[in-house]
Formats: sequence, C-alpha cells, structure tokens
Amino acid sequence: MSGHIALIGLSGSGKSSVGRLLADALRRPLYDTDALLAERAGRPVPELLREDEARFRALEEALLAEVLEQPCGVVTTGGGAILSARSRERLKDGNLVIWLRAPASTLAERLEGGEERPLLAGDVLSRLKALERQRRDLYQECASAVVDTDGRSVMDVSGEILGLHAARLAGSGDLAEVSVTVPAQTAGYPVVCGHGALKGLPEYLGHLDMRGRLVLCSDSNVMPLRGERLTEALRGAGFRVERWTMPAGETHKTLATVADAYGTFAALRLERADVVLALGGGVVGDTAGFAAATFMRGLRLVQVPTTVVAQVDSAIGGKVGVDLPEGKNLVGAFHQPALVVADTALLQTLPEREWVAGLAEVIKHGLIRDRALLDRLASRPAELLAREPLAVAEIVARAVLVKVAVVAEDPLEKGLRRILNYGHTFGHAIERVAGYGVVLHGEAVAWGMAAAARMGAALGLCDQAFVAWQDDLLRAYGLLRPLPALDAAALLSATRLDKKSAGGRVSWILPVRGAEVRITADVPEEIAAEAARWLAGASAT
Repeated sequence: MSGHIALIGLSGSGKSSVGRLLADALRRPLYDTDALLAERAGRPVPELLREDEARFRALEEALLAEVLEQPCGVVTTGGGAILSARSRERLKDGNLVIWLRAPASTLAERLEGGEERPLLAGDVLSRLKALERQRRDLYQECASAVVDTDGRSVMDVSGEILGLHAARLAGSGDLAEVSVTVPAQTAGYPVVCGHGALKGLPEYLGHLDMRGRLVLCSDSNVMPLRGERLTEALRGAGFRVERWTMPAGETHKTLATVADAYGTFAALRLERADVVLALGGGVVGDTAGFAAATFMRGLRLVQVPTTVVAQVDSAIGGKVGVDLPEGKNLVGAFHQPALVVADTALLQTLPEREWVAGLAEVIKHGLIRDRALLDRLASRPAELLAREPLAVAEIVARAVLVKVAVVAEDPLEKGLRRILNYGHTFGHAIERVAGYGVVLHGEAVAWGMAAAARMGAALGLCDQAFVAWQDDLLRAYGLLRPLPALDAAALLSATRLDKKSAGGRVSWILPVRGAEVRITADVPEEIAAEAARWLAGASAT
C-alpha cells in the first residue's frame, strides 16, 4: 500500500476542503483529526485549546497515532500537530505528507469572519506570521512535498497532490492502484489507471451493478487483437456479451457508422439497463460513445481506451461525437461514462508512430497544467520512447489526473476546459487539409502547439526562449517531423470551423509559460495567418 496522504499547514491553508475532495476522488476514508478530537472530547477544539493547550496537544498526538494505524486514507491535521516530534516521525513513516502553504495575508483573508481560533486572538495577521516563523522548519522537516495554495482553486491544488500520489505509486511499482472519481453533474464515475488494470474489469463492473448485457464495441484492428480475450474473460465472470465491430480509422468516424451501430443495438433489442463497452482508441470511444448517448436516449457507457490519446484525454470527460466532411467532431454530445479503465500495458503493442504521436497529448497536459509532469517528460525521453512500463504508467497516470482536474472544474466546456484544446485549433486544421489519416492526430497537435507558441510570442504572452524550449521538448520525443504539402490559406480557413469559435471569432489557446495557457479571441488576423504560413513552410516538399 502507498500509505496515507496527510495534509499539514497553518489554519486557512485549505486542509479541510482539499482533504474532502481528495478522499472523494480516491474513494478513501477521510480522517479529520480536529473533528475527531472534538467528537471524542464532546467539546469544540477552540474550547479545548483555550482551557489547556498542553493537554490538547497530548490528546492530539495520541489521536493522530491511532489514525495512522487505520486503513489508508486522507488525514487532515491541526495546524500545530507537527509540534510533536513523535507525530512528525509517525507522519513521515510511509505516508505522503503535503505541506499546504500560502502567505499569511492570504490565510488571514480566508479566516476573516470564521470560527474562533484562540491561537490567533488579537491581530490575526501578526499571529499568523509569528506561527509561520515558529513552525516552517517543522513543516519542512515533515513534508514529502510543498504545495502552494495562494490564488488556486481546491480542484487545482487537489490535482497537483493526485499527481504526486501517482508518482509515489510509480516508485513503488503499484500503479494499478491509481483510481480517481470524476465528479459529474449527476453522478461521479471511477477512472482506474495502471499497468494491468484491465484484469480488474469484471470486478469493477460488478461493483457498479452492471449486470445487463454488454455490447463490446471495437474496430477491425483492435477486435481481433484484444476483443476475443476480453469477451472470454467477461463471459467467464458471468456477463452476457455481444459484439459490434466498426472499420478502423478516422475516416469511419461518421454518422453512417453510428447508424450501423444503431442497427446492431436494435437487432439485439438493447434496454436501458444494458451497457456499451468501447474498446479501442479515440475513434472507437467517440463513435460508440455517441451511439450509446443517443440510442434510446442513453445507454450506460464504459470506456476501455487502448491508445495514449484515448487513455489520457478522449475517454475521460464525456465528450462523444463524429466528424462531418466540413470538420472534426461537429456532431456530438456530452455523455459521461460509468467507468473508465486505462490499462497502460495495452500501449506496449502500439505501432511506434502511433505511440510517439500519442505522447503529444501527454506533453500538452503538462504544458497546460502540470509543471512536475513537464519536468519528468524533459528528463526521461529515453525511458518513455523505450516504453519502460513503470515510466509509461506514471506519466499516463499524471496526465489522466490533469484531465480529471480540468473536467471536474468545467464538465460542459463552458470555460476552463477549453485549455485542453491547446494545439488543437491548427492541429484539427492540419488533419482536415492534409486528409484524415495522413497526419496522425498527435502529430498534428504537436505542430499546432508549435504554431500556438509562435502566436503567443508574437503577442508578447511568452518569449522566444519558451518557443525554442517547447520545440526541443517535442523533438526529443520524435515529433515535429516534416508535414505534407499544405496550403496556408486552406489551413487558416479551416480554423474558422473550430468548435470554440463564437461570433465568427476563433478562440485561441496560447501559452503564457510552461504549465500555463490563456484563452483569447483577441488575435489579429495577420498573426494567425503568419502561423499558417509557417506551418505550410514546414512541409517535406
């Protein structure tokens, strides 16, 4: 096991709110030591502290020792719990200890008008500054990592901690344990990620009470490779399994293919209790998912992604749909899956070109939200290109957690979630102009990110050093290889079909620096046109 996740820090740092979210996401118990102390004593913590702080600290130390012996969960500690040397040693023993830190001025603002805190009586700001001076070395001694919370949402902070949790599991080789719950408008759903995670699929389905028929949907490449074995495993576990196979490739992600799925579903007389299980890459997940969303006004959907792009991106978040001749994903819906199982062992057999292209989406997740993921990508290209299993499982888990955090904040893509489309505006344009399948999605996204960086530099959002750094990172993974001949005017025209457009204006996602991007429609036409000309000049001819 990976031990507890323990949160330490001063009052107001966010331990309670972050702890609740982490416990829900990881489906682990929450141990709030202040709440437990108050319950045991029959009196609130402020009263206990005011009467006898020494006795309170002794009770706190004893309770924390008990909690750390309980099944692994999320532990939120009182601000002074680290004053005990025994407690510090116990916390450090096999647990992931996170110091949530923010400036005293921020903490004072958060605590204004809140409950009475005897240790902060009088000038709250001055008392917080004094406590920070007294305790910072103890927090530092105890902490596995420091996470700053100033100016950040609870979901953003929790996402960073979940990433640290994934990295810790990678080091232990226990990656099948990475499991998070995606909050949704109606009900959350689990995402299980790790090497060998697919072995647990029958158990996960049983936990979710999916006992109707399963329609295993895949394509003509994946069904012969993976479908028969999975069918046998599910039937052996007592599930009734039917199958539907679509032709492989983006060119078949169409309404005609969905109509074929409808025909199969109707012939099987599927009912609302039955389940569509999408086994494959993004094309299968989007197409089968759209069929599930719209047949009988919605069947339950399980995503079992088999490509990098699908595991870290398209299978999570509920966006399903198909292409039209005029553009990608122009017909679609939001239909949240009931379960996502991302087995990174399935990535070992991907063709080399598809593996490399998929890494573009992992890099994108780091560039928009996770500096630690970027650092790992920059330092480990040889391991990842060689598909070392633990390295692959770790970076996929971290990228999954980025997607989960963003989707949880913006489930219907009304704002923040659009940052996931970094590189996709020109990326989709490249795919359309070149002809679907000529340039793989990840390859196109890599070029789209390179173009977006140049647009950002032209607008003064980032500098040329960042542009060069991002280019070097993409090239280290075998991306930014020459494009086929492309027409600049056609590329620019194709960007106007982007789903993020509003009022005839394209909303661009542009970099500010590593791990931060900005959404803006205030991009002069000439800057976008220059980026299109640059892309056209990157052809192999």
